[in-house]
Amino acid sequence: MKARTTILIRYCLTLLVLIVCYMMFAVVSCFMPDDRVRQHVHYSIEKGDLHSDYPRAVIPEKSAQMDNFTDALIINQACHLRRNAIIQNIMLLPRADFGVVDQSSTLQLYMQGQDENIITYPRYWHGSTFLMRYLLIFFDYPSIRLLLYLISSLLLGWLLIRLWQIKGWIPVAAIGIAFVLVYGYVMQFSMQFFPVLALALIGSLLVCKDFSTPRRIFLYFFIIGSLTAYFDLLTAPLLSLGLPLVLFCYLYEDKRPTAKPALLAPLSQIVGAGLLWSVGFITTWAIKWLLASILTSKNVFKDAFGQVSFRMGSAENIWELADFSRWTAITSNIDLIPSKLFCIVIAVMIVLSVLHFNRNGWQRALLLLMVALLPYLWYFMLANHSYQHWWFTYRAQMVSIVAVILSIASIIDWSGIKSKYKLFNFKK
Repeated sequence: MKARTTILIRYCLTLLVLIVCYMMFAVVSCFMPDDRVRQHVHYSIEKGDLHSDYPRAVIPEKSAQMDNFTDALIINQACHLRRNAIIQNIMLLPRADFGVVDQSSTLQLYMQGQDENIITYPRYWHGSTFLMRYLLIFFDYPSIRLLLYLISSLLLGWLLIRLWQIKGWIPVAAIGIAFVLVYGYVMQFSMQFFPVLALALIGSLLVCKDFSTPRRIFLYFFIIGSLTAYFDLLTAPLLSLGLPLVLFCYLYEDKRPTAKPALLAPLSQIVGAGLLWSVGFITTWAIKWLLASILTSKNVFKDAFGQVSFRMGSAENIWELADFSRWTAITSNIDLIPSKLFCIVIAVMIVLSVLHFNRNGWQRALLLLMVALLPYLWYFMLANHSYQHWWFTYRAQMVSIVAVILSIASIIDWSGIKSKYKLFNFKK
């Protein structure tokens, strides 16, 4: 009982420290020189990177669509973070509005000095807005994109190298294939998508570092869940849970004596990590609603609960589109995955598993398949949001793709293949 109380206190103190850091990060951003921010926003508009809300990146496919709409909104909010009324600014996140849907045009009108109407967006923490303001001190938007791309590429490369060192080419190939199938490069140069991708990669690196120490892993998942609630705007938050969780499941080996059956020992670790991520995510979000409601005159709880109820709904008309169901929300996300390539990869692996079956890997395979279901559970629960924003929420399926590939790989006898066909050294 005493040990549990100590653990609870540790997590509560961790959350308190995180909330204090979030507030400081937001407050300090308001003191950044506004003239430098506006100057770089002017340069960005002149260069033309923000003249369209939804351009396609490299290929003319919906699945490669960028979200300049939200990036322009983030920049708009960053321009309104000033030293006056700091608490109101960081809690409510004001921005200019001219009654037009197009956020790129809205930003241009604002920078031209047009008369504006101020609206707020309080239910998120908007950590990406505060980060954008820091970056706009030094860079214009095209340069920020290159910086985000460089950082995410370094994180991805570091993760692939670590996985190669620990388990060889199989997890490297799984992540590489999944990254291609969800057009991950689009996430690399967008402030809207970058935070959750970066957190997923950082969480995965931490799992690679301490996968045999569940106590540390649990704390990592709790912190990553909280950071996701702070920075992400419901793009594909399950990436920061699912990708590290898949790798934890794949790498974890319970070396301690246990009375639990072999399947239940790792299962309890996987469930524990997932629950702690969820607690960090949900409590951090709820604390924002509480603080904003207390520190401002706006009832943010009412706004937030109304949106949660709406986003979890189904069979409601959106933007004059056809009515939809929870099943439609799931299938619309699945449809954006290039199914032919994925099916070819899976078919080849299934054949190998039949010809060279590894019966010792079925428990790991089963656990990985359980994790693979998480994105579809998310789509089912948040049907409205998943259907309306399917063109970016579909990327949560990177978790499912990696999990399915590693699941089948777990029941393939790679040593037997090496021995029979005299191939290079495989690691299980």
